[in-house]
Amino acid sequence: MLKKVTYVLAMVFPTLVCNIAFGQHQTHEPKLNSEFHGLSGVTKNVIIGYAYSDFIISPNSDVKTNFTRVGFSPTMIWQLGDKLFFESQVEFYTDSGNVNTRVEYAKLSFIVNKYMTIGMGKILTPFGLYTERIEAPFIEKLPNAPLFFKHYEGSPNIGPICPEMGLDVRGGFQVGDAKMNYVLYVSNGAKLVDGTKEVHLAGALNYENFFDNNSNKAFGGRIGYLPLSNSTLEIGGSWNISKPGDVKSVYQNLQAKAYSFDVTYHKTIKPIRSMVDFKAQVNFLTLDKASFMNEAGESYAFENKSHIYYLRFSLRPTQLRNKYIRRTELIARYNAASLAHDALWGGEFHRIDVGLSYWLSLRTGLRIAYEKGEEGHGVKTEAILVRFVTGF
Repeated sequence: MLKKVTYVLAMVFPTLVCNIAFGQHQTHEPKLNSEFHGLSGVTKNVIIGYAYSDFIISPNSDVKTNFTRVGFSPTMIWQLGDKLFFESQVEFYTDSGNVNTRVEYAKLSFIVNKYMTIGMGKILTPFGLYTERIEAPFIEKLPNAPLFFKHYEGSPNIGPICPEMGLDVRGGFQVGDAKMNYVLYVSNGAKLVDGTKEVHLAGALNYENFFDNNSNKAFGGRIGYLPLSNSTLEIGGSWNISKPGDVKSVYQNLQAKAYSFDVTYHKTIKPIRSMVDFKAQVNFLTLDKASFMNEAGESYAFENKSHIYYLRFSLRPTQLRNKYIRRTELIARYNAASLAHDALWGGEFHRIDVGLSYWLSLRTGLRIAYEKGEEGHGVKTEAILVRFVTGF
């Protein structure tokens, strides 16, 4: 039961909510005439969301223990008619001692028919699985994100791993016993870090581009295929092509190409009385060769060829009689990144995460993980992470 509830909540956040049957508030408006069908009449709204708090033990740091972050994210969904609705998530959180507020996404959508919905605003970029379906803390089973799959200030983006300003068209259809889903979108696209302000990030891309730096829009999409009639397996492919350089700059004709492949499989295995869940994603990024200046004022050139990937496996004994064991899920994840070697931020990265997720109730969970890895310049990392999270 908990698996089904978690899956439904996971799909509500990034996808299009057509009918909000559990709406808490209704306002009846007179219909003007039939041509406005779907745009006026009964309105419904609901507020869902999550809250979390993080704690870290860092044996190699000067500060060994730290309550690092707390966050609260209400998600508001309004059904404005039979075919029109709006959804938005606002995030309040602390990070490095600062209090931050941001709009994670906000999109107005119109249902054209059962095969197509159009939305515009700040969208969760449908590039692979992670950003759109897994990243939310109450869905992510570990207290940390895979390496470079979550957007952080001062970190390069290997593909569109964060929400973008744009428009998307999405839907799905049956193919015999199989199913397919699709998303096509246009957005402001990536922005090139040219090194004038952040020298150490020269040649990196930032896809969280609220205001476009040129007239070249990015185009992308994702195609998902569920070959089994029980929908336990999904295979997906994504792409994104953009020109990230500032208009009228020497970088204005550079082209960035990003591709992603993902797979997810979840199924209850009766002989072991457990639900197994496997997910994997790989992102590839290529940016044309360009020259930049280092801190010493010297010119150097490189082609940004980078890729990142993760593989995650979890097992939860959902069919056992003991309710405490049924609430426990064991998780292991391997993360790796190969970033442009000639860039100041480049190098090889890898990390192993092992942990468990324990559900205290239907909506409240405790996640504990041990991470150990190595960063691009041989720096070892090690930490124990704890997250207390609840959904509502």
